[in-house]
Amino acid sequence: MNNLMTRSFLSYADLKKEAVKDIEAGGDRDDEWPDIETSNVDKTLKTFFVEAGLVKEEMASIRDLLALLESANQESKTACKMEETRAIRGRINGHIVEVLKKARRIRERLEAMDSANAANRGLSGCREGTRWIAPGRR
Repeated sequence: MNNLMTRSFLSYADLKKEAVKDIEAGGDRDDEWPDIETSNVDKTLKTFFVEAGLVKEEMASIRDLLALLESANQESKTACKMEETRAIRGRINGHIVEVLKKARRIRERLEAMDSANAANRGLSGCREGTRWIAPGRR
């Protein structure tokens, strides 16, 4: 019977163990690439990921506002007094305005990221169909 512990399997197992060690050591820090030379491409990728993180934060805040809107809607169904209904309606309108503002900001950020992506495609080695490998990881 063939030996199942071939060299490729052993190297895969070693890589997996290293990845687990990196994660346990706190691999998700802000200084993700300390051993790699920072080139122009690294900086643009880092700014891209920062922008993507900001978009994710905005989307999370929109989800929170939508949960508040849903609870206010349920509360408005049981409100009997006119003052109470007006207060709930005011909160709902305020939340809707906030959601619209945040959605507009997200759209602007995504459009800016898209235009930056189009500009970066003009860089050598970053065209469509090329595969960029970080210096030091070749």
